[in-house]
Amino acid sequence: MVSRQLFSLVRSVKLPVCAQFDPMTGSFKGKTEIVDVIFAINWPDGRPCVYAEMFLLQKAEHVKLRAEDGGSLKVTAANLSHLVRFCWENKRDFWDLYDDDFFLFVQGLRCEMRHPGSAVRRRNDNTVGRIIETALEFLSWLQTRISLGRNIVGPRQIMPQIRLVEKSHRHQRGGSSVRLTYPFTPTSDPPDPKRPMPSNVRNQLWDGVSNLSEKTQPNLKQTERKYLRARRELLLLIFEATGCRPGEAALLSVKDNENCVATGFITLTTLKRRKTTDPKRRIPLDKGTAIKLEVFIYKYRHGLLESLRSQKVEVAPKDKVFLECRRGKPLSRGSLIREFQRIAGAAGVEQRACASMFRHRFVTNMVKLHLLALTQHHSGGTRAFLTEGDYRTILKRVATFTGHGSEESLWHYIDWAWEELEVFDYVNSARELSRSVETAMCGLKALSGRVRSSDVSDVGDVMQEVLMELENILVTTNEALM
Repeated sequence: MVSRQLFSLVRSVKLPVCAQFDPMTGSFKGKTEIVDVIFAINWPDGRPCVYAEMFLLQKAEHVKLRAEDGGSLKVTAANLSHLVRFCWENKRDFWDLYDDDFFLFVQGLRCEMRHPGSAVRRRNDNTVGRIIETALEFLSWLQTRISLGRNIVGPRQIMPQIRLVEKSHRHQRGGSSVRLTYPFTPTSDPPDPKRPMPSNVRNQLWDGVSNLSEKTQPNLKQTERKYLRARRELLLLIFEATGCRPGEAALLSVKDNENCVATGFITLTTLKRRKTTDPKRRIPLDKGTAIKLEVFIYKYRHGLLESLRSQKVEVAPKDKVFLECRRGKPLSRGSLIREFQRIAGAAGVEQRACASMFRHRFVTNMVKLHLLALTQHHSGGTRAFLTEGDYRTILKRVATFTGHGSEESLWHYIDWAWEELEVFDYVNSARELSRSVETAMCGLKALSGRVRSSDVSDVGDVMQEVLMELENILVTTNEALM
């Protein structure tokens, strides 16, 4: 049987490190260590691809590992699996690849379509370029560590089987260097910048939550259906209120946030910081969202776990907020991304919409607030009067809430914030009123779906939440008018 995915994550593996000679017994004794995360790679027929696994073991010493999904090593394993599949399909050993073979490998990556009969490519040229880099890194490791005496890849001077050329590479923060690259690597596509989530798409997503609530799911119990609906609502709220990444939402801790109404903060794990232990950050949370988070934890999440335990299901929530409906296990980053895509599909969103656009919206809004505060405290302060130092001060403050290691990657948000401020240049109180009404409408849309999909016994709870939404509007309105 041919396997589609060739790599799999393996946790807590005991591996031999070295052998020590014992003079008392005259024998060697092996020494082992526990490796938190490794990836197993198979050939399509199921046999282990030992050389690829050895390469990943060494690579693991230099990249960010994560027990949940493998971290950066997962990307390397996924990229390398394409070369493994190509060699298997063409009956080639890694060290028997030549220029013609590698050219066919690259063309196959570029020409593969999303599905038979489709006109949409499975991957863009930027992705192809990253796969090529991983394949060349592996082949270079192979000729250095395993296939000694064979020049598989390299510059023309060493007469390699796959010839590389020198190319100048410009670094993101200035400067340049020369490195060996494959001459037929496709030109990188200019990235399509993701803009902040537009308000109309945001409102459509709440329609999607409502639409999904109306769909009957006979295979789920009533408690599970309620939990699923509440989980979708909270997911959108958290994305917008915190600008967190999907992976950070997946790691959201119950213990850290069970009293967020009293503290006024939400605590998130910060990813992409290349540290042994992921740091945490605290973000101010409006009272309405904090209440909904606590209600979800104590009512819907607790109710789901109790229901599953009554069905003799062995649950393992591991202190995570977002759980699977059927097994009570934490949802992964990929599961939350797919959940968002289901919401967007149910909403009929045709334009680009992804969770990271909520992050851009959050960061842009924070920069806008700081720009307003700065211009209000400086008489006659406008865009022309602000200096680079002013902008750096703003971005450093924002970075503490967004989890960015440096403010350098936030500069484009300055332009986006000014664009929105120049378009919506009405008074601040009106802006706050508009925001509060818009937020409340999204909540009421979700509640309308709940009414249409719930039993009569749930109407009292729904009305209680309607009153809570109206109270939030009143509080926000009074604050805006003060």
